Amino acid sequence: MMKNKLIPLLGGIAVFALLVGIYAVKSNSRSPLQNAEETTEDTSDTISYVNSGRYTLCDKNAEDVRSIDITSHEAGKSDSELSLVIGEDGSYSVKNYEDVVINPSNAASLASNFVSLYADEVIEQGDRAVYGLAEPLAEGKATYSDGSTLTLRLGSLTADKKYYYVESSDAEGIYLVDAVVGKRLLYGINDLVDKNISAIKANYVDYIQVIKADGDELLIYYDAEKSNANTVYANSGLATLTMEKPVNGASVYPYNLTGSILRTCSGLTVSSVVDAKPEDYSVYGLDKPKMTVRLRDNENKLEIKAGSDAGDENVYALIDGRVSVFAINKSLLEPFENYNVTDFIEKFIALHMRTDISSAELTGESGSFKLDFKAENGKELVTDNKGNIKDNRDITINGSAVKADGFAAFYELLAGLTFDQITEHTQKSGQPDAVLVYTMLDGSKETINFYDYNSNFYIIDKDGSYDLLISKQSVKQVADRALALTE
Repeated sequence: MMKNKLIPLLGGIAVFALLVGIYAVKSNSRSPLQNAEETTEDTSDTISYVNSGRYTLCDKNAEDVRSIDITSHEAGKSDSELSLVIGEDGSYSVKNYEDVVINPSNAASLASNFVSLYADEVIEQGDRAVYGLAEPLAEGKATYSDGSTLTLRLGSLTADKKYYYVESSDAEGIYLVDAVVGKRLLYGINDLVDKNISAIKANYVDYIQVIKADGDELLIYYDAEKSNANTVYANSGLATLTMEKPVNGASVYPYNLTGSILRTCSGLTVSSVVDAKPEDYSVYGLDKPKMTVRLRDNENKLEIKAGSDAGDENVYALIDGRVSVFAINKSLLEPFENYNVTDFIEKFIALHMRTDISSAELTGESGSFKLDFKAENGKELVTDNKGNIKDNRDITINGSAVKADGFAAFYELLAGLTFDQITEHTQKSGQPDAVLVYTMLDGSKETINFYDYNSNFYIIDKDGSYDLLISKQSVKQVADRALALTE
């Protein structure tokens, strides 16, 4: 619901340019298990790791892995169990978490430890307790399609933190396995949850909805029947979006959105997985979200429900109807929480290119003038082979010829009349104090009625949906400039 108050207009139109980074991944592996990448927050490695070495702890076919059961005994934490199930089609699921969306790359990283695992160093004999293997940090058991099994035990981390001591049921001895690979045996359910969210391109957004717990709602969308891609924007391919709430019928241009409410759109990411499958969403303030954001572009759609604060920098969130609870940086959601509709509503009261009109007439207390474009004696609008329009028409104001030198600055003032404030619609009575009428090339007219609001502002009825306040001084300035051109 729109508050019963004036909303101040903040500045001009902001233009925001998006830079798209391209990341290419090349692989010649035929198996997703052998092409695994580290992507979880706690276990990710920024360097591409190739699992190789002189000693083989296991050598299996990726297609044969059917399940992996991990039991973790990390110090200071309660034991955790994870049962990863791999379908014949290569799909992944976790027992008791079947409705959780699993990241296939992370699952493949874990599974790859039970397909091809190698080491450069081996300790043939030694006290297993010294290497943390009498009471291992984790044990993993893989079952294959033929019924065979493989068990890996994860011991201590070496002093330089580069390797884990690992035992394999398929090989004698104790092996030093790279820490990046070994740490996969410590994966929990949160490490396997898919953190990826749909990428939304700000320049192509055609639907925005923000619903707040206090009842405020923003709704903007593309409506082909209402879109007004006039000649000012048609060449750029920009059609207007329509605002339904809180200002019904207001026009919104995409470039006004990218620098305001959508300024963080391209960077929307999840900070971490908080709870893969919570029993009580109220713990996170998500039983009654404080804000819901829905976005759509020409390819994807995204829904984010924001709950309570998750520390100083993050907020708990639900993504696209998934059961898992995530943390998202507050700064990414700030534009949706603190938007101001005047940042992206089309601010011009009647924007027309001079090549679209045949006349414009202002009458009223601020001054009066009649602007005419006369296409006579061959002086007409001319369109070249590139689609550019040149206006050769004679220009008169109140019947007097106007020189081109000062006209451009005057027309910029006229076409650039903008509102200062926006408020709810009110019924007008009596005669307007000023009237501006544009006559288009096809003979149609657009009339703007200016009613007295107070000593500083006129009020304009915009399509019967909302009202605009415009400075009386700015209207008078247009009239004064017009009359000055005839002197």
